[in-house]
Amino acid sequence: MLLTLAFGLVLTLGLSALSGWQTYSAPIGCADSEGHGPDPGTRECEAAIQHQIENRSKIIREGFLAPIPWCLALLAFVLSIQGLTMRLRSRGIEF
Repeated sequence: MLLTLAFGLVLTLGLSALSGWQTYSAPIGCADSEGHGPDPGTRECEAAIQHQIENRSKIIREGFLAPIPWCLALLAFVLSIQGLTMRLRSRGIEF
């Protein structure tokens, strides 16, 4: 059970680091991820780029924290199944 917990925590931190790195290394530009946005060189484009630069640390933090709830939910599910299995085996029930 401790091995599962350790593996889950390492997996959570690894996925968070990967998500944070992808967010950090994403290019700054006017267009969104689908390619929509103002034309390059316009005032709206420059304002969008400036907004991204000002909020870069917040965006990276959100990217780093995004996978943590899902990983912890999966870890809780796996640990509860393991606990149930151990409880049933302690009562002599094999499956």
